Amino acid sequence: MEEYHLRQYRNDMFYLDIIENMKIPLSLTMQSVKRIDSSSNRTTDFNYHSKWLVLLHSGNIDTSVYSLDNLHNVAFINAVCNSEVQKSIGEMTIMTLVHHGTTTSLQRVPYNKYLNNNALFPALKYGYNKRKLVVSVTPASAFILKTTKNNMTKYTGFCIYLLEALANTLNFTYELVEPEHGTWGVLINGSWNGLVGQMKRREADLALADLTININRSKVMDFLLPPIYYDYVDIIYKEDNNIPSTWMTLLRPFSATVFILIAVSTVGVFVLYSAAMVVIRNKYTCRKEPRTVTDVVWFTISSLFKQGYNINPSTHGIRILVSAWLLFTVIIVAEYTANLAAAFTVRPGVKPFASLRQLLDSPEYKIGIFPGSITTMLLKNSDNPEYREMWAKIVEDSKTDPDVFSESSTNQMKKIKRGNYAFIRNDGAIRTYMKENCGLQRLGITLDWQPACLGVPEHSTMKYDFVQTMRWLETSGIYEYWWFLHQSNLKTPICLSRQRSVSSSITLDDIKTGFAFLGAGIGAAFVSLVVEIFKNRYH
Repeated sequence: MEEYHLRQYRNDMFYLDIIENMKIPLSLTMQSVKRIDSSSNRTTDFNYHSKWLVLLHSGNIDTSVYSLDNLHNVAFINAVCNSEVQKSIGEMTIMTLVHHGTTTSLQRVPYNKYLNNNALFPALKYGYNKRKLVVSVTPASAFILKTTKNNMTKYTGFCIYLLEALANTLNFTYELVEPEHGTWGVLINGSWNGLVGQMKRREADLALADLTININRSKVMDFLLPPIYYDYVDIIYKEDNNIPSTWMTLLRPFSATVFILIAVSTVGVFVLYSAAMVVIRNKYTCRKEPRTVTDVVWFTISSLFKQGYNINPSTHGIRILVSAWLLFTVIIVAEYTANLAAAFTVRPGVKPFASLRQLLDSPEYKIGIFPGSITTMLLKNSDNPEYREMWAKIVEDSKTDPDVFSESSTNQMKKIKRGNYAFIRNDGAIRTYMKENCGLQRLGITLDWQPACLGVPEHSTMKYDFVQTMRWLETSGIYEYWWFLHQSNLKTPICLSRQRSVSSSITLDDIKTGFAFLGAGIGAAFVSLVVEIFKNRYH
C-alpha cells in the first residue's frame, strides 16, 4: 500500500513526504499528479506553475522519474530524518529535474544559505519551457492577414506579431487553428459558435482576434485587458466615380447661372455697341469698325468664341467697351477650357447616400454583415428603430441572396466591388479594405464603439501571464510599430478610378454635344446659303 504525505509548504509550493518501505514506485505517485492537468480541461496548470519538493527517506530516486516530461518544477531531497523541511535542508542532497528539449535529467543543486526557487527549479527562468499552445484565429479579423500559396497557409499581421512576442517572452510554441463554424462567435439556439464557442468548450488556449467585449461573452470566457484596439463600426460601399456622359457634357464646366449671366452680358454689350454706332454712324466713316447690326452681332459672338475681329473703334467710349468685353471673353474662355479638360480627366466621387436613413431608403442596395460578429447581436436587440430596420432588411435580403451573411472576407469584397452593396464592418477592417482596393467609400457613421481584445477560456491559468506581458508590450510603444508593419504589408494598388490614364481615349459620348452644335451650325449655314442663292438669282 502506498503511503505518503502531501503538504503545502507555501502558497505556490508543495512537498511530498514519501514514507520509507513504500511498495509503489515514486514515479507512479508523480504521474498521478501529472495527470491532473490532462483531466482538468485547461482549468489547472500544475505542470508549469506548481513547484514540488519530494522528500526521500530511502535515499533512492526511481529512474522512471525521467518520464515526467510534463511536470517541470520538481526537486528531490534525500533527507536523513523525517523532520520539517527547514530543519532537513542542511543534511540532505538536493537533485532537481531538468528538461533539455525532449530529454529529462537530474541535476545536483548545491546547498547554501542563498538557496531560492530559481536554484531549486531552474525551469522557472524558461517560462513555459517551449510548451505548445493551441491558438485559434479567424481570417475575418482585421488584424490577421491570411494567404495561401502552393497549398501552404501563412498568417501575418498585427495579431501574429503580438503572438510571436508573447511566445518569445513566455517561451512557448503554438499551433494555429480556425473555428469550424462561425467567426468571432454568437449565441445561436443556446450554443456559442466561432472563437467564443472554442473558448467555452476549452478547445484552445488563446483566441487571437479582435473580439469585442460583451456581457454574454464574458459569462463563458475571459478577455485579456488592456484592449489591443479601440474600434468603431461603420459601413463601406463602392462609390460611383463616373458621372454618365449626356448631351449636357459640354455644358458641365459652367452652372446654369453662369451661362445666363454670360448671355445677359453678351446682349448688354450688343445693345451698347449698337447704340453707340447709331450715334457716330455719320461722324466717322473712315474707321474700320462694324457698320451694321449684323456686324455688331458677329463681333460680339466671334470674340466670345476667340475668333477675333479686326476693328478700330472710333471713340474712346467704344474702345473702353470693346477692351472690357475682350478681357471678359479671355477670362471666360480660359475658365471654360480648364474646367472642360478637368471634366474629361477627373471624375468626381458621387455618394449615393449620406446617412443611414438614405441607405435604408435605397431599395437597390443590399446590406451585408459577418454572421459571427457582435454587431449582429447589437442590431437584433437594439432599441434604435433604424438599427432594427437595418437588421430586418439584411434578413430579407438573405432570402434571395444568402451571401449577405457570408463568413468570407473575399466573398464580401467581391459583392462590394460589384456595386449596389453596403457592408457593415469595423473601422480597422474598413481601412484595410480601402487601402487594398480602389473606389471604396465609407458612410462615415458610428454604429457602435467597440474595444477589441484577445480572449482565453474562463479561469485560464495563463491569463495572468498574458495580461502582464501585454501590458508591458503596450507601454513600450511596440503596438504602433506593429500596426505600421501591418499596414505596410497590405497590397496597395494604383487607383485610377477617379482619374483617367494618359493613354485612355475620350469617348464619343463625352463630346457628342460638340458634334451636335457643329451639325446645327452646318445646317444653319446651308439653309442661309440656299436662301442667299435664291435671293441673288431672283433679285
